[in-house]
Amino acid sequence: NINGFLTFRTKQYREDIEDIVEKVVEKYMVDKEYKEFIKLLKYFVDIQESKIDKVFLYVQPQGGYILKDELGKDMLNVFLNELNDCKIGVDANLEDVIISGLITSVPKKIMIYGKEACSNKEFIETIIKVFGNRVIIC
Repeated sequence: NINGFLTFRTKQYREDIEDIVEKVVEKYMVDKEYKEFIKLLKYFVDIQESKIDKVFLYVQPQGGYILKDELGKDMLNVFLNELNDCKIGVDANLEDVIISGLITSVPKKIMIYGKEACSNKEFIETIIKVFGNRVIIC
């Protein structure tokens, strides 16, 4: 009896396939939303006027970041102070602060040093996707 076999013996198999399809669809939706978000950030960067000529992002081998402008000013502290001035109860990590600060200041050039030392590859890729030809990997 094929009907009984399909109903009772393949129940777990069918549930497994449904779970896999659900995860694939969820991943597709997350990727689609991420691409739309990047496109929106890129548009925002393109319409804004640059406030800084060059920013130098140094990725530390132990995982930290140094962010300076062309005059040697520590831009990371500037971005953190701007975030504190907003008085929003946001729990942001350092990478979010850097990306947010770069988007608001829209530098003409972003020089990234030590990309291979970065443990969060998505962070660097997001900067490259949002700022496009403004980014120079050194």
